[in-house]
Amino acid sequence: MSDRFELEEHIQNMNAFTEEFIETLIYAVGDCEKRPTEDDLLNMLIGFKTSVNFKHHQLWSCFEQLISKGIIKSTGYDNEDSES
Repeated sequence: MSDRFELEEHIQNMNAFTEEFIETLIYAVGDCEKRPTEDDLLNMLIGFKTSVNFKHHQLWSCFEQLISKGIIKSTGYDNEDSES
């Protein structure tokens, strides 16, 4: 069962995962004694892209559950709804 804390956790995890990947990529390109090949770098990026897609799906699913339960309201955020 999803709640806003779970949504916040998914958002934080996405940020931490992205930061960790960038740090790893910086290390691989700049500091690692074993230089990555072009294939190594492409595989890292492809893996990152795939992981981010699944993490986004997980986050979005949690968000949709919160909307369907009424925990997050889906009205009042569009331009036409806010013109009063």
